[in-house]
Amino acid sequence: MLMRDQREGDNAHVRLSPMQAVCLRWSAEGKTMKEAAMIEGIRLSDVAFHLENARRALGAVSLAQAIATATRLQLI
Repeated sequence: MLMRDQREGDNAHVRLSPMQAVCLRWSAEGKTMKEAAMIEGIRLSDVAFHLENARRALGAVSLAQAIATATRLQLI
């Protein structure tokens, strides 16, 4: 339990770039990276880049965990 509290505290001050948040939001809504790229008018590799950086910033091991954490922290 203590470890969980420490992780939540670590995530409390996370900041995402606007594009990281946008890409996470599209993923949260069920869009693929390709669909998010088309919607935003950017390259697929850019979406992958922003999602990977968001995942790292949130300390998540998966995209699903990153979405859940960002949602819980009201970042998306």
